[in-house]
Amino acid sequence: MKAMLDVWSRGSNISATSWDLDGRILQYFFTVIAEGSIRGAAERLNVAASAVNRQIGDLEYRCGHKLLECKPRGGIPTTAGRALADFARIQHEDSERLLNYFCILHRQHERSCASAARKVWPRI
Repeated sequence: MKAMLDVWSRGSNISATSWDLDGRILQYFFTVIAEGSIRGAAERLNVAASAVNRQIGDLEYRCGHKLLECKPRGGIPTTAGRALADFARIQHEDSERLLNYFCILHRQHERSCASAARKVWPRI
């Protein structure tokens, strides 16, 4: 696995230990895309534009690619930016499905335990 990561990360600044996309960085990235600008994203997130810009710069450095093109109408995702956005959306959807599955298992377990408890401890 490490060898695959090393091959995949050649030419970028990704390493097996630094490829950690936290929710805040992705929230900033998606908000810039949604708002069309760093300033608009900063206003929506209620943070300084420099903080958003710094996070996007850090994300671009870690990915080894420019993720947003600065256009007169705002920030537009590059090919790499669209790929990251798609990847993050899929990861988020998969996480939601897994959590929902765990909730279903938990409810089934609770019903099973309650049923077993009724057999062992009938109503008095």
